[in-house]
Amino acid sequence: MKDKKKYPKLKPTKLKWEGDRIVGCQSTNHSECKGELWECERCHKIICWEEGYADDLVDVCDDCWYDIRVSGHELYVETGV
Repeated sequence: MKDKKKYPKLKPTKLKWEGDRIVGCQSTNHSECKGELWECERCHKIICWEEGYADDLVDVCDDCWYDIRVSGHELYVETGV
């Protein structure tokens, strides 16, 4: 008797493209997308792998990285909840 697999088979992510951009990428910092979409930990903008390559703060978009490292703002923005 064959062992049943413990984990479900993962389906590959299907991305829709329009030219060089992934549909749904909200970045305004690049013209060509790479990789898959992900969510910025700070502003929750949906962006592709073209952003977020800084050695530190890899979970934030380029705009948030600039706000934190150059402008001196906090990592987490208060939501007022």
